[in-house]
Amino acid sequence: MIKFAFLRKPLKLVFVALLAALLSTAMLVFCLQAYFDGMVMEHSMNSTAYVGTLYSRRQAYPMLKEIPANILQQLEHSDTVDKIMIAPVYSAIAEGLTHVADGFGNLENLNVKLFLEGTVDSKPSISPGGFGMIETFHLRISVNWGGCWSANGIEVRILRDAGTKAPSLKEGDHVFLVGRYNSNPNGDVNGMLLFDPEMLDSLGLRTDSAIWNHSILVLPENLSEEESHAQIQLYLQETGLVESCTLMGQIKDMFTVHQVEDMSMLLTVADGTTFITQGRELQAKDTGRRVCVIHEAVATQNSLTVGDRISLSIADGCYTYDSDFEEYLGEKSGYPFEGDTLLSYKAHGEFEIVGLYSEISRNIGGADYVHHSCNDIFVPSGLLPDSAAGAQARCVTFRVPGPEYEDFMNEFEVSLNDQGYSFRTIDTGWEAMSSSFYAMNDRRTLMAVCAVVSFLAAVLSYDVLLSNHFRHEFALRRLLGAYPKEAREVYTFGFLVTVLPSALVSVGCSFGVYRLWLRELAAAALPVALPSDGTILANLAGWSCAEFLAAFAGLMVLSVITNKQSLIRLLK
Repeated sequence: MIKFAFLRKPLKLVFVALLAALLSTAMLVFCLQAYFDGMVMEHSMNSTAYVGTLYSRRQAYPMLKEIPANILQQLEHSDTVDKIMIAPVYSAIAEGLTHVADGFGNLENLNVKLFLEGTVDSKPSISPGGFGMIETFHLRISVNWGGCWSANGIEVRILRDAGTKAPSLKEGDHVFLVGRYNSNPNGDVNGMLLFDPEMLDSLGLRTDSAIWNHSILVLPENLSEEESHAQIQLYLQETGLVESCTLMGQIKDMFTVHQVEDMSMLLTVADGTTFITQGRELQAKDTGRRVCVIHEAVATQNSLTVGDRISLSIADGCYTYDSDFEEYLGEKSGYPFEGDTLLSYKAHGEFEIVGLYSEISRNIGGADYVHHSCNDIFVPSGLLPDSAAGAQARCVTFRVPGPEYEDFMNEFEVSLNDQGYSFRTIDTGWEAMSSSFYAMNDRRTLMAVCAVVSFLAAVLSYDVLLSNHFRHEFALRRLLGAYPKEAREVYTFGFLVTVLPSALVSVGCSFGVYRLWLRELAAAALPVALPSDGTILANLAGWSCAEFLAAFAGLMVLSVITNKQSLIRLLK
């Protein structure tokens, strides 16, 4: 039996199709709203969370200590921790790239000395300082012996004994100075800092230490360039500074490289004091790519911008400070300290600059909060060996989604406190938006419930009405001797006739609701690009197919039940 006269009462079929389309449209709109609410919630969880690090409470300067492997494993295996990032530190040489004089919170402040010959071109002045008196003047540079300063002039400060009444130098003096980078409290570079040996003696500080081994040589007047250089070379030999001067000349283009998986997990970025001024941050999608982010001051000094390339030779490790100042003990840097043997540098090729960063302020109290130097370069993970830096507290950060934070603290706060560890966490915006997040979660749940109710209503009403419409036809086929499978074909053909227009109407109407209303609301709530219209249509079509497949399965179940009923009852 191939032909069926099942198109009797066509208006009833139109009614069934329209009812199914109406309920299906409601379901699709509810699904769309739940879909966008889910996207907003996911974006909120990805962009606002708690970023923190772990450090020992039982050690001095704990941010420079390494975290034991068993503690890291506890964090890695916790369901409340979304991600852990260890950012190894490396030393690198950037060919043709000169670094910026910057001594904040980095070994640059301790080990990068300046060896400068020049003329005092301003009248020196004396003013009170923290430990004594400060003699200040401007030096016009004629020869940069150490190679660490690219400017033509520099401000010089000499820390002198408290009893000093007058400057030791005068305007026009030809001098050779050995000092270190100096930065003022807000992190801006002031220039060169020297220590008068008499002041060090009065403070009881070691004058033979490499840290304090600064020098002031006043050269006689009317010396030729060759005579001045000869005297300076002799002075360097007598004071044992030849190797130090040679080393400083070798590190003029050295930088500190940090390998990061996601820059948003850096503590300085998470607290908002370090930010991108041009381009973008490094993200997980950059893993293995030869891209980098550099400081805007370095970019300005070297006439670089986003899209340019720099050539980096990166060592397998970094230098570690291990003497003199306890607060810097264990500090890792790309710069060698006096006496260090230079690492072996490997050519890693060119890196494209994808972002420039800067900072609001670096004057944040506490030794446990170390900011980055202007000469720090960030590269993605997947390029260098991960074991270079070890799990030093300042190199380890973890990310806890906002909804998981209380569970995280309940899980770790007491247990790790008993082991002598504390957390430092930064709220990246979760508290400010948590109430709207939970309100949206409630709305998403309501939309999901409404979608399920609409789905069930559409399927059940469609199946019941369609089954009732064709029960007479089914009974006649059975009465005339058709097999049950042949008789059930009437339901299949009835489904095919009505499902296509119902699906098209429901998908079209729900997409129209999206374009006219939901898209604007979603764009306002979601600060990222919305899915394309093709993606939305594909989702709507998928959900509609799932609904009508469920309806077809339900219709087949009803046809089996119908087959078991009395033919007389079906024909009534």
